[in-house]
Amino acid sequence: MSVVLWANGSKATIGYNACSFYHVVLVLLESLGEPFFLEARTADSENAMPPLNCLLRPMYLLCAPMVSGVALGVDIRVPEDAPNVAAAIEQAVDGDRIDIAGGQWVGGVSLAGKSVLLRGRSPGRTVLVGPVEGGPVLMCTSGEGAGTVLEDLILRSGTGQPIAGYPRLTIGGGLLCDGGSPTVRRCVFQRNTASLSGGGAYCGNASNVRFEHCTFESNRSEKGGGVSIVGSNVTLVDCIFQANRATYAGGGVLVADGSDASIDGGRFTRNIAGFTGGGVYEYDAHTQIEDAVFDRNRATLRGGAVYFGHLSRGDMERCHFRSPTDEVSGSRRVLDRPAVVGACHLDRWCIQAEETDCLLAGGLYVGDHAECLQETNRQSAVQLGDIDHDGEVNDRDLALLMLLWR
Repeated sequence: MSVVLWANGSKATIGYNACSFYHVVLVLLESLGEPFFLEARTADSENAMPPLNCLLRPMYLLCAPMVSGVALGVDIRVPEDAPNVAAAIEQAVDGDRIDIAGGQWVGGVSLAGKSVLLRGRSPGRTVLVGPVEGGPVLMCTSGEGAGTVLEDLILRSGTGQPIAGYPRLTIGGGLLCDGGSPTVRRCVFQRNTASLSGGGAYCGNASNVRFEHCTFESNRSEKGGGVSIVGSNVTLVDCIFQANRATYAGGGVLVADGSDASIDGGRFTRNIAGFTGGGVYEYDAHTQIEDAVFDRNRATLRGGAVYFGHLSRGDMERCHFRSPTDEVSGSRRVLDRPAVVGACHLDRWCIQAEETDCLLAGGLYVGDHAECLQETNRQSAVQLGDIDHDGEVNDRDLALLMLLWR
């Protein structure tokens, strides 16, 4: 059976299974609009039903599950229409919207390759936790595309999926994307762990994931405490990485093995790596970092903010570094483009600093590459030493000096 829609002399045929006839709903609107004709036809009859002439009000035809090959979708509410998240995903078809009420719900479920919207009904209140037996909170491992969307969810306490043959090595604590490419918006990844890689999220096997306005907080792993990007393409837009930890490298983000990553805006705060790359670690990959802020990130060896490792092709533009531990090191690209500093006068004290940091401290910036006179500094240290002008020389003056020292 099919439905034929006539409007302004044009015709559109909408096909649907006769068994789904009860899904056809006509909704009358109060606003005025153009008249159209609606006909229902069967394969063996040109006009099995008389046409419905709608002259007074416009009408929308809602047909589930398919309209001209494109899913319009329905809302599936948890727990009103499905008892839990797993049941809602099993029930859903492409185009459906799964609306999860506030509260705590057990995760450990796969999106099963479906193009659905999985969203929290109350932003900041819908929490998905890892399963009791262990595993990721959510999984995209069945070729999901950009039409699989996660919104306004908190993913918490996932422990990752074991690697085949190595049950103690897990990846993707909060979100595991293995060949899946979802779109993730306004989600929080919190206190997830993975023993090997990707405490908050793991993107591997040619995944193409987009994160928008997400927060990664207090996640842990050996590599990529917040996010691991391995052999994949990932975009991070205005995301926050805070207090994530990697025992080896990439406290906030790890990018490796031919990956292409874009970090556009966002903030990295107090992320830690036991070896290199407190904020970001890159190895044999390309990472474009623009307009990001790094604040109090640190690594035991090098690269408190960012470390560009072997075969690195990364680049940075217009980034800001707020503390002495937020250093960038590693590759030729960084070494060839050192920070531009000059003489900064704070009353009778002079230090070498970047112009922005000097002005923020209330100093007078002489100019790029200008040098302080050693004699001036020696006299200033004896006579003044009070950088914050509070009448005392104390630990606060030392902290300000360390902030400005490059």
